[in-house]
Amino acid sequence: MRPPLFCLVSTAMKWNAKSSLIAAVALMACLLCLPAAAGTAEPAIPLVRVQMGAAMLVAEVPLTGAQKYQGLGGRQGLAPGRGMLFIFDPPFAATMSMRGMRFALDFIWCRAGRVIGITARVPASGKPRMLHPPGKVDMVLEAPAGWASKNGVITGDPVTVSPLSQPAPQALERLLGGLAVTDTATE
Repeated sequence: MRPPLFCLVSTAMKWNAKSSLIAAVALMACLLCLPAAAGTAEPAIPLVRVQMGAAMLVAEVPLTGAQKYQGLGGRQGLAPGRGMLFIFDPPFAATMSMRGMRFALDFIWCRAGRVIGITARVPASGKPRMLHPPGKVDMVLEAPAGWASKNGVITGDPVTVSPLSQPAPQALERLLGGLAVTDTATE
């Protein structure tokens, strides 16, 4: 019969060998996946300059479905003079969500190069809240709560958007090029 100490040491050595082998296999699997994962990484969110009347801010433009779904959710806040611009082509009545928001926002609804409505100071309630535009939109700017009133942005103000990086990502160029200038009174 083996002494109890020998059995304990022998079992520990077997366990450590198994654990080491499992860890080594897991590490190799991770290393093999790195090149594939690198090719599927989310692209950086491009920045644009948004001018509304006399007011200007720098906005991120989410391009992928994942970026649009995430939006500003989960962030602690926005730096002064920053926002997020959602672009829709073709224009439609885009419902926006306050999912995962930790701070209040202004929603500035735009169509054909003009502000068509403002939903101001929407609080972060911890519950998903759906917001609806006053009509079809081709852009929605999310800005820190109070930004629109503080900067004198009103319905009817002209809106211009220009990329900050040159060359702009092709997906952004397509979106900006797709912004149609049409008369909203005819729809």
